This record gives sequence, C-alpha cells and structure tokens, in this order.
Amino acid sequence: MAACLLGTLWVMSACSASGASALIEGGRLITAGKYADAEIVFRKAGEEDALCAVARAGRGAALLFNGDAEAAQDAFAEALALDPNCVSALLGKGAAQYCQRRIQDAMASYRQALAHDTPYRPQIRACVAQLACTAGFYRAAEMESQSALAADGDCELACQVLAATCIAQQRPAPALKALTQRLGGTATAYPGLTAQSPIFAPATAYYADCGLDENVRLAALAQLGVQPTTRVAQYIQSAPVELGAEDQHGLQIQWPGAGARVSGAIEVSVAAPADLQIEYIALLLDNRFVGVSNTKPYRVYVDTRLCDEGLKELRCEAYGPDGGIVAQASLLITVINGSRTLMAQELAARAELDLFLQQCLLLRADPLLRSQLCGRALQMAGRMQEALDAYEYGFSYNPQLPGLRADLLLAYHQLGLLKDRPQEIHRLSGSAKRVALTFDDGPHPVLTPVILDLLDRYNARATFMLVGKQAETYPELVRMIAQRGHELGNHSYSHRNLTRLSQLEAERELVMTRQVIRRACGKFVTLFRPPGGHYNYSVRQAAQVTGSVTVFWNENIGGYTGRPPDDICRLMLSKIGQSSIVLLHNGYDETPDVLPLLLPELQRRGYRMDTVSALTSHQPFSLSSVAAMGPPGWQLH
Repeated sequence: MAACLLGTLWVMSACSASGASALIEGGRLITAGKYADAEIVFRKAGEEDALCAVARAGRGAALLFNGDAEAAQDAFAEALALDPNCVSALLGKGAAQYCQRRIQDAMASYRQALAHDTPYRPQIRACVAQLACTAGFYRAAEMESQSALAADGDCELACQVLAATCIAQQRPAPALKALTQRLGGTATAYPGLTAQSPIFAPATAYYADCGLDENVRLAALAQLGVQPTTRVAQYIQSAPVELGAEDQHGLQIQWPGAGARVSGAIEVSVAAPADLQIEYIALLLDNRFVGVSNTKPYRVYVDTRLCDEGLKELRCEAYGPDGGIVAQASLLITVINGSRTLMAQELAARAELDLFLQQCLLLRADPLLRSQLCGRALQMAGRMQEALDAYEYGFSYNPQLPGLRADLLLAYHQLGLLKDRPQEIHRLSGSAKRVALTFDDGPHPVLTPVILDLLDRYNARATFMLVGKQAETYPELVRMIAQRGHELGNHSYSHRNLTRLSQLEAERELVMTRQVIRRACGKFVTLFRPPGGHYNYSVRQAAQVTGSVTVFWNENIGGYTGRPPDDICRLMLSKIGQSSIVLLHNGYDETPDVLPLLLPELQRRGYRMDTVSALTSHQPFSLSSVAAMGPPGWQLH
C-alpha cells in the first residue's frame, strides 16, 4: 500500500510539473494535507467545467477535512445533482452527515454507496455497521460487521464494531474472541475520518442507555478527591496559598523573611505553636520538594541553586499524626545565584504528524479503541484485573477517549488502589540503623549493571525509580533489576517537570510508565517520585487518583555537585542518621564515584540497606491474573 501511495504521488507530481489538470493538482494537495488550497483548486475546476461532478466531490472532501461539514454537504449535493452515481460524493455525503451527528441519514448514504461497483465495498459495509451500532441497532450491526469481515478479514473497523455489538448485547466471550485476533489494517492510501467508539462515544445509544456520562460516574469518587476529566485536562496551578508567612494556626516561616534576596544554600527556620500536633514539616521551593524536618526547632538547609532565578514561592507544609496537612505557610523570596548548575530537564516534545494520505471518504477505526472495548468485555466477564490492564493501556496513549478515564479510575477503586487522601513517604519510621537507597533516572545501559553488582557485593537491596521511556528502551535491564531482588518505582515517562503539565497529562505519565514496567517484568508499581522533586497540587492529585505513593528523601547526592568523592561520602554519612531515604542516580553525576565508598561504610556501621517498601508500611500491589511477560493479544504490536 505504501508503494502504491508513493507511485500515486510521483504520478501526481510529474503531471503537475507538465501542466496537468486542476483535478490532479487538487488531489495532490489533499494528500499533502493542504485542504484550504485544495478547496480553491477544486472550486476553480468546477467553475471551468460546470458538468464535472468529481470536482465538486473533491471540493467537498477538502472542506470536510478542513472542518466545515455544512459547506462540504452542499458541495457533495451539487456533485450528486450532476451525477447520482458518483460514489465519492455518496461517501462524502455520508461522512458529512456523520460529522453532523445525523447517524441514520449517514447510514442511508453509505448503504446507497453499497449499490455501486467499488473495490471498497467491505470498508463501506463496515461503515454501515459502525453507524447501525451507534444508533443502537445491534443485531443489524453484528450482521453487517460479520459480512465485512468475511470479505476482508483485516478490516479493523468491522472487527471493533463486531466486538462492540457483542458487548452491547451482554456477550463478552465473542467480543473477546474478535478483539484478540490479529490487528487489522488501519493505514490506507486514502484520507479519511477516524470514527468514534461505536458504543462509548457520547452520541451513541449504548452510552445513553448505560449511563456512561463521565461526570456522573466519577461523582461516586468525589469523596476521594477525584475530579471530572474536563477539569483536570486544563492546566492546574498549585492550590493557592494566601496565608503569607504565617497561617491561622500560627505556623510561621521566621527566616528568610518575605521578599528576602537569597542565594546558594540557606537555612530556613520555621516556628510552630506548642499546641499544634506536628509529625514533621516539608519545605517546597518553586513547587518542588526541597527538605523535611521532624525536630523542633525546625531548621532545614535548602539549596536555592536547584531552581531558576527570580521571584519564587517558599512554602512550608506541616503534617499531623494522620498524615494530613494541619497547617501551612508561604512567602515570596527572590533567588539570585548568577551562574548555577540545574538538574537536567528532558524535553520530550514529540509532535505526531498524521497526514491522511487517502482519497476515499470512509470512516476508519482508532486502534486504541480495542483496549477500551476489551476492558469492558473483560470486566463484564468478571476478569477485573485484566480489565484494568486494558484500560491502562488505552489511557497511556490517549487519555481523552470518551469514558476511558472513568473506566480506569473506577477499576482502581474496585481493586482497592484509591485512598481517601494522597499517600506520601517522607522518611522511614523507627530508630534502628536503616537506610533506603533509591536510584532515580534509570535504567542506564552502562551504569545500572555496575550499580547492581555493587549492591550485591554489600548485600544491599535498593529501590530504582525508573523513567518510562528508558525502561521502554532497555526492558532487559528492568527485568534484571527485579530478578536481583530490588524494588521498582515510577519516575514518570518523559522526566518532564510535571508541575508544568495538566493533571490529566501527569496522570498519563504515571500510568504509561506503570504499563511499560509491567510489560517488561510483570511488576505493578505504585511507588512514585516526581522528576526533580517538582511537586504541586495537581501532581499530588495525579498520584492519588492513580493509586501512587509519593516517595521523597532525606539526603540527596545532587546537593554535592563538583565536590571530591571522599568529601561527599563523609558529608552524606554525617547526615544519613538512623533512618533515612537517600537519593542517588542512574547517571553520570557523582553517584558512580561515591557509591563504592558509601556502601562499605554503611555496612561497616551496621546499617540495614533495604527497599523503601521493606522499611516502611507500604504494601506492593500485585495483578496476579495478568501475564507477567509481554502484552496481551489485544494490544497494539
């Protein structure tokens, strides 16, 4: 098909260069996605030849692909007035009616096109099946989709419609049978319109009959802090703190003062009233976790070089015995460091250019709808853990699919992953000599095996916070970490500053990384560390609704950039204390030089070096009924 398309484009280009007709030029422009230009060319062609139906059909296609369904409808009507047998105009008429949600009219137009001799009859029949299912005519849709598949076994739209009709008729077994067969062809040489789900889109009969409105469904989780998708999809700033340096409970940032100009490492002093029950305080600078203290008077060293310069918010949050915030205080300071070293920010800006190189006005299937359809069929069959896996897969790649976020979060709730408040680990409990070594940013093709060998040598277990795209590139290293007894955690998929994303985007980062890790080694991860410590209200909510537990730290090797390894090891040992979480890296910072010095000294001093879960009350979650290795058959290959 790709070769055919390249040949078509070559012919179009050659003809255009030799002064070919406007019809060929208009087709070339549509294949290039230049719909506005194509509309002008086709309009002029129609003016020059008043009897040319295909010119008007081409103009209708350009208008439709450019988003003007009403004007496209008029152009297709003009084409059919000139030639009632113009198949492209019949298909265009049906496509325009579909875009206008005139489902039964669109079905009639596609059926009319079936009366003509065309090589795309199976695909047209699949469009009829899609529209019948959308309208709630499930038996008719089942028959049409079966007929389409009999003629073209690779018709993905027909496959999805067949599964959808079975789900709508409460028959999960045949739905799963349809969905687990080989993924059919989805890319053709013709531009087209991607059809919405035949049962889960808001315009479908099934959506209305089954009460799938997402706001209504998620209202049941409102007490857990879950918000509708329409809200979390927008950019959400940190929850506003308007209390100044002191809040109504008497918590006060004593130094630095409001408006202070600071640089380098500073000591932040916080005062709290004696009658306020506080387990610990946490400091955030520019929405990024920078320190914690559980000892009065509260004094925390903060390295201001870890954030950008300028006016920044310094916020203190006091946590009570139940883990909730009992008081908070905030003030603005000016950070002026001049030249400084910042943590590397990974820019993962990938723009996907999807030019539909097609000329036949057919509805086409979104392959990701398989995951949601499969999730519903599995849930209907009582296989809830597998359904969760299916929902997570679809959400990882398109969290905007209608109803999918509600499907996922309700599945989390049913399996007991959602809690009534954000779950965070700031330190280890107890006073014994224990240390949780955590390694961010991996897996790394060179350094991860070296780190694993060092940990084995000193009988130490650790927690590896993995970046999703790294885990996707090196799945064998993910398996190696797990097989050697270490714990896996989530460090987002792209390692971006999550506070600059919407809550929905942050949720996707966590779910996508969870999926990648599970496909690599079968582990369902719930521990999470925000990249760079960037943490605000929307990131906290994203962690909560995905059933994640945020892990912070008490000592960070990133605070010793440029120092000799011996000095770093000595300084870190002096601050680790009796029960600490230590942040190290799978990267070329100071970790590779310091770790060989740090591990034997911790062992000599009698520290137990173990995972975060082993040293806290956190209990890992297991999807026991999901295959440990590789994607299920319904997933994309």
